[in-house]
Amino acid sequence: MSTSSRTEWIDGWTVERPAQIGYVAVGAEEGIWGSWPQGGLEVRDLGLSEASGGRISAHHVRSLGTETGLGEWHCYDLDFEFFYVIKGSIALENQEGEVKEFGPGDSGYHPGLYWHREHFLSADLDVVRITAPADDRRIDGRDSPLPARAGTLPADRTGVYTR
Repeated sequence: MSTSSRTEWIDGWTVERPAQIGYVAVGAEEGIWGSWPQGGLEVRDLGLSEASGGRISAHHVRSLGTETGLGEWHCYDLDFEFFYVIKGSIALENQEGEVKEFGPGDSGYHPGLYWHREHFLSADLDVVRITAPADDRRIDGRDSPLPARAGTLPADRTGVYTR
């Protein structure tokens, strides 16, 4: 593949200019828990945003102890979003209308501007979420306008899920 045919990442990553990431270590009991935009969850930063100069983020997201039901359709203006379920369960509906269930050890990847919503989050949910870039640009509602770059992304992009 020639360099000219590659999609450049939002923050400028290329094979020739990869992200530089410094050392970071956040222990299991370290970090400050804060509220998550979606109710019933809290989040703590795992330090990757600072170590990468904002190119990548890693967050530990967990339930506040209550099950939650159907969430709002949303997508992120990011290069990618990856999640790994540590504990509990989550069910997601993707833009193709498929509902996927995830438990401990399962993971998923969503490309940029990929619509999805939560169908169910268990009361004991624990997830690690990694995004690039670190800036979380959430767009709510499938009728919401998307940024101009949406027209440059492959129309057949899809999520990838492992179980």
